[in-house]
Amino acid sequence: MKQAHDYIWSVSREIKIELSKAELWEIISSRNHLEKFHPFCKSNKTISWSNGSYEDSIEYYGGRILVGNFTIGLKECRNLHR
Repeated sequence: MKQAHDYIWSVSREIKIELSKAELWEIISSRNHLEKFHPFCKSNKTISWSNGSYEDSIEYYGGRILVGNFTIGLKECRNLHR
């Protein structure tokens, strides 16, 4: 049976990151972080990033724009990833 995530083409990459979980979390939870490493991200703008309200937008090179709302605070997420 073919699963939903089976595609004709796929792209994957595996790298070893020489950072602690806390250091890695600081990078991936920082403002506009997708601009640093997402291959299809044209821009990643912060809408709100304080007091438990975390919202940003990502614009892809193809022109699509998505808005993300985070419902868990970054402090709680950091505690989950240590």
